[in-house]
Amino acid sequence: MSNIDSFEMKCELFIAIRDVVEARHQFKDAVSSFERNGIKEGSTYMSGLDTHFEKLLRSFFDGKCRDLTGEHADGTPASVELSDDYYTFASRPTFLYRDYVVDEEDTEGLSQKVRQHIKEAEDSGDASRQVSVLCDALEYLNWDGIEDDLKSQVASLATEGYRQVASDLVRHLNMNSRWYAPKHKSGRFIFTTCSVNWSEGYRFQDNLMKINNALDIVTEKSGFNFGDAINALWHAIHELTPNNEFIPSRTSFNKGKCFGIVCFKNKYEFQFNDAAFEAIQAFVNMYGDDQAIDAVMATAELSQPKAA
Repeated sequence: MSNIDSFEMKCELFIAIRDVVEARHQFKDAVSSFERNGIKEGSTYMSGLDTHFEKLLRSFFDGKCRDLTGEHADGTPASVELSDDYYTFASRPTFLYRDYVVDEEDTEGLSQKVRQHIKEAEDSGDASRQVSVLCDALEYLNWDGIEDDLKSQVASLATEGYRQVASDLVRHLNMNSRWYAPKHKSGRFIFTTCSVNWSEGYRFQDNLMKINNALDIVTEKSGFNFGDAINALWHAIHELTPNNEFIPSRTSFNKGKCFGIVCFKNKYEFQFNDAAFEAIQAFVNMYGDDQAIDAVMATAELSQPKAA
């Protein structure tokens, strides 16, 4: 499990810093060996030590966020993200003179003073000094802020993920659409989307996977199995070609089951029986925001007998 602990993160970065500095010197030695033997490669440029340090921090924190997401998102689309303001160098307007120095208090991340120390260490050519200066530079990061930010996100990540899932269901099923208003007919809730041809299919397939992933989460929480209608439609779209642009009208997938899809010339209908919709409604009511809850409740009312 990935821990959120400043000391442990610094220890990992200390090791990475040594590796980066060693790799830089090996690179320079290799280029020098080539050149001594009359070999010149097309590109032997190497970024500055300050740039490598910044990229190292970005890679480290991106990896930390990925690990935490995998451990705490509970299969939802929520993700841990850390602002690069914490670990990038403060920028300065290009019109300023070169001797302008940014106050260390002006930035959450690394100041220009820290960058200058790193550049001086690079100019010295001393690997030990470079390692020491980069390790010292780590102390200028707002570690308390980084810890608090990551821990706060992790604590609410799954809940935030379920909220996103509820919103995805409402949005991609057009539950609150003016153009494709939901209907209830013959014991089924019907949600409509536009049809697509072969050239538009890949975009629609992305939306299908979002619906499918959302329904998988609902299944995990409710135990209700929605079947494989979406996968069937996905594959049918995947098989479209310029000579076979559209799915034939009235093609159906899992028709008559708890959840089926019927394709028409200009639209696709996602048809849920009452039990299937009730599973979705319960999930949205539990995890959705006010807008999603309002949409699902308004949809549920479609099944109620109209007043005389």
